[in-house]
Amino acid sequence: MGLRVLGELSAYRNAETGLAFPSTLTIAAALLVSQRAVQKQLKALEQLGYVREVVDPRYPNRRSRTWLIIYPVGERPTERWYRRP
Repeated sequence: MGLRVLGELSAYRNAETGLAFPSTLTIAAALLVSQRAVQKQLKALEQLGYVREVVDPRYPNRRSRTWLIIYPVGERPTERWYRRP
């Protein structure tokens, strides 16, 4: 489930900034799971070091969470990371 959440989060990644800010409700609807399940998986992904919650300096008052996806060392993000099927 965590990989599905990470994949969906990647689909919303901004190629310029590397940030993603879909709501948990948007991710839950896309994956057909509860919003709480998505919140738990995002917390687990953050603890494992795959994502980090950040503040986008351009929009410091944004109400939805903003996530930075942390890629494996030596691997650069490519289209395959954030392309939607």
